[in-house]
Amino acid sequence: MDATDPTPDAMRPQETATDAQLVTKKTPEAKNPKSLIENIEAIVVAIILALVIRQFALEAFKIPTQSMEPTLLGEGNGKKYGDRVLVNKLIYKVSEPKLWDVVVFKYPYPDIYCREMGHVYNDHKPYLYEACPYCGRSNVLRKRSDFIKRLVGLPGQHINVFHGDLYLDGTISRKTEEAQEALWLPAFESDFSEPQPFRDRWISNNTQFQLKDGRLRTSGDTVVRFEFRGGVTDETKPDDGKLRPGGEQNKRNPVGDLRVTLQVKPEVGQGALTLIIVEDKTTYRATIPVEGSSQSGQVVIETEMIEKKESGSHTGTLPVGKFSEVIFANVDDTAYLTIDGNKVFHFQRPDTYMPEFRNDNQRNNTRSMASFEADRMTAEFRSLKLDRDVYYTNINTSSGGSRFEHMKAEGYPIPEDEYFFMGDNSKHSSDGRAWGSVKRDSIVGKAFMIFWPFQPFYSETRIQFID
Repeated sequence: MDATDPTPDAMRPQETATDAQLVTKKTPEAKNPKSLIENIEAIVVAIILALVIRQFALEAFKIPTQSMEPTLLGEGNGKKYGDRVLVNKLIYKVSEPKLWDVVVFKYPYPDIYCREMGHVYNDHKPYLYEACPYCGRSNVLRKRSDFIKRLVGLPGQHINVFHGDLYLDGTISRKTEEAQEALWLPAFESDFSEPQPFRDRWISNNTQFQLKDGRLRTSGDTVVRFEFRGGVTDETKPDDGKLRPGGEQNKRNPVGDLRVTLQVKPEVGQGALTLIIVEDKTTYRATIPVEGSSQSGQVVIETEMIEKKESGSHTGTLPVGKFSEVIFANVDDTAYLTIDGNKVFHFQRPDTYMPEFRNDNQRNNTRSMASFEADRMTAEFRSLKLDRDVYYTNINTSSGGSRFEHMKAEGYPIPEDEYFFMGDNSKHSSDGRAWGSVKRDSIVGKAFMIFWPFQPFYSETRIQFID
């Protein structure tokens, strides 16, 4: 109580909770017009930022075709949707494009849309039409489409295609490990749960083996050899290997860039596993002894036509009573052998120039083959897989022609400040083979991630980084 106020506290009027509520209701707080303005400003800023990011930093693109399979899946072949990818548009403003990057760029020649006739015209030639080539009217719209391909040739280089491989300046162009992993295509897969597919695709030299309970078992009394029937071509698939539409373009080309993967468990400390890959006239043979065996580990590479033989030893062995994963591959004239993730052998052939003894018009004389042998080894096998590398061709299906078609050994010269692109699905891609190289200022950015589709909206999830 105030010292100057004579009124007792008990006589003062007391404010109740109800009075307080009534006061609050009677004097509502006025709305602040600033809050509405701030919200509008925030929305406008967000839209501007999104547009700036899309224009200069990051943009999403949809894959409409199958030209980049297996790396990127497009619509078609029963698929109702294509991959959607994110593209980094800043990276090439601070660094140069690198070989094997997956790149989005502007198609060199514009589509001409006639507003009068309502159709699009493009003859893949560098004409800058001032009028519609059909009706002659000048009411046309020019637009350059976005393409996505893999960068395979740099400014100033000479590029050529020979027997499925790319050559730059006369030497074989080896892929990066990341790009190669993305480009392996399955030719056969089996966990032996169903014996018949294995029997249909692999030929054995004898009957000293069993297929039972999802396992392949071999006896240690003899050499049991399994060879992939008919060799591997650029049309070989895990199912039935039927040719895709396209007529002459679907001529089967033997593929010798192969990878064999299997798991093996020796039951006795003797014998060895041998894996064999044949590419044209060259045979790659890897021998892996069972732990405790008297045999030694080695890889032998023999080339018939030039009578050349190279070999190297390795210390890898197969432990008894335990499954080991073995991978043996030949790709881009490089052979390697891994056991349980450890690379025990790696060899790059020094003669990587485009071989003169290979005649690209005599494909019937070339061959490919993959096989594995249990050399007096009692063992159990599971998870057999055979992969093939992408096979680049001179011809592209959309035009039927190619800038490589009549090219000499030195290849197609890529102009300075221009880049050469090809699709991973070589037979079914419209790319630089038909319309040449792309100028530096036409490059949009690097595709680095698939972000769509994903479950539960679609039957599969394909969120992954792009190599």
